[in-house]
Amino acid sequence: MISEYSKLVGRKRTRVYYHLEPREKEHLQKISTDYSKITEGVKKVLDSLGGDASDEIV
Repeated sequence: MISEYSKLVGRKRTRVYYHLEPREKEHLQKISTDYSKITEGVKKVLDSLGGDASDEIV
């Protein structure tokens, strides 16, 4: 869950602060790790094509 609170800054501006709960931090870490593994796999496939195949991706 992401919680938020607003705070008046100056006369007219309101600033909103967001906070990630500990359980959600764990989830974010897991999907970040999964994303890194997937992108590394894609990089290996592109590298196996020879040359700099990543330049061909639009």
